[in-house]
Amino acid sequence: MVRFLLIISMAYIIDTTLRDGEQAPGIVFTTDERKRIAEMLVKTGVDEIEAGMPIVGDEEIAFLRWCCDLPLPVSCWCRAHVNDIEAAKCTGLSIVHISFPVSDRLLSVFNKDVVWLSEAMESMFELCQNDFERVHIGFMDASRADPFFVKQLLDRAAAIGYRRARIADSAGVMMPSDVIHACALFSASSIPVEFHPHNDFGMASANGITALDHGIDAVSATVLGIGERAGNARIEELAMVLSTRGGTGRHPFDMNAIEKLSRYVAKIGRRPIPVDRPIVGKHVFSHESGIHVAATIKDPEAFLPLLPEKYGIGRVEIKTGRLSGSKGIQYVLRNMSVEIDLATAHSLLPMIRRIAEEKGRNLDPSEVEAIYHEYIINMQSV
Repeated sequence: MVRFLLIISMAYIIDTTLRDGEQAPGIVFTTDERKRIAEMLVKTGVDEIEAGMPIVGDEEIAFLRWCCDLPLPVSCWCRAHVNDIEAAKCTGLSIVHISFPVSDRLLSVFNKDVVWLSEAMESMFELCQNDFERVHIGFMDASRADPFFVKQLLDRAAAIGYRRARIADSAGVMMPSDVIHACALFSASSIPVEFHPHNDFGMASANGITALDHGIDAVSATVLGIGERAGNARIEELAMVLSTRGGTGRHPFDMNAIEKLSRYVAKIGRRPIPVDRPIVGKHVFSHESGIHVAATIKDPEAFLPLLPEKYGIGRVEIKTGRLSGSKGIQYVLRNMSVEIDLATAHSLLPMIRRIAEEKGRNLDPSEVEAIYHEYIINMQSV
C-alpha cells in the first residue's frame, strides 16, 4: 500500500471522451454538447483534454479553436498524414498528438514498413515543431508489437524531440501482469510515457491503475469508458481509486462533478448507466440482505470501500426485499418515524418477502409502512 501511495501521488489523467469516446458506435455529440462536456471536464480535476481530430472538418476545427480558451491543456489527435497536420495547425492549439501504427499487423494493414515508420516519425515532427509548443507521439497497437522494438521507438522519439509518447493497447489484449512487464521496460525511458488502455477484456481501468502504480507517467480514459468496441478505461473509476488511495493527481478530483458529467454523457449518448456500474450506478451503495444491513446500520463502511456522502456521489441506502432481515425493517420504519421492536419487525418479514416476490422488486419505504399498518389492523381484529 505504501508503495502504491508514493508512486501514483502525482498521477496525470488525460480525458479523451471528445475524441476516442465519441468514436463509440451510435454516439454523436452536437457542438453545443461537446462544449458542455469540455466545460464540465474542467471542473472534474482531470489534467488534460484530448478534444478531437482536426481532419474531420471545419466544424471540428472551429470547436478545437474554442477549446483554446479552456483553463486546461488541450490536444488534438492526428494520423501521420500531412493533411492531418495542416488541419491541426488551423486549430490554434499548442499540443498535437500524432499516431503511428507500430505492430507488424497494423503496418501491414496500412501498407507501411519500419523504414516508413522511422522516416515518418522525423518528418511529421519537423512539420509540427514550429507551430506547436508540444508534439506528442502515439504508438498504435503497441501491445501487440515487440516490446523491445517499442522501447527503441520511445528512445528515438525522445531524440527527435517528441515531448510524450503514448503506448496504446489498441485491441485491449493486455492483462495487469502484461502491463507490469511493459512498465518495467518502458517507465525508464527518456521520454514521459502515457498508457492508453482499451476494455475488450474488461481490464482497461485495472490496467490503467496498474500502469500508474508501476511508473507510467499518465493514463488516458473516457467518461463511462465510452469508446471503440468495449470502450476505454473509465474516468470515474480511475478518479475514485486515486482519490481513496492517496493519488489525487495534480488537481484533486471532484467526484460530484464527475458523477454529474457521467449522467450527462449517459443521457446525450443514449447509454443508460447500469445500476451496478461501479461508482456511478444507482445501486452500488445499497444493501438489502439481512447480514449486510445489520452490519451497515452499525458501521456504514462495514461492507463498502468508501462513504459516498464524503465524495458527494450519493448516500448509503438500505433496501427492503425478499432477503431483508428484522433490523433492516426496523431501520426503514424508523426513518418513516415509526418505532417498532425487533419482534414486530420479525413478524412483518413473511408479508414483506411475499409482496416483494409478487412485485419482483424492492419495496419503497411507503410500501413497508403500509404493510406495517395492515399488520397492526390485522392484529387488532384478532
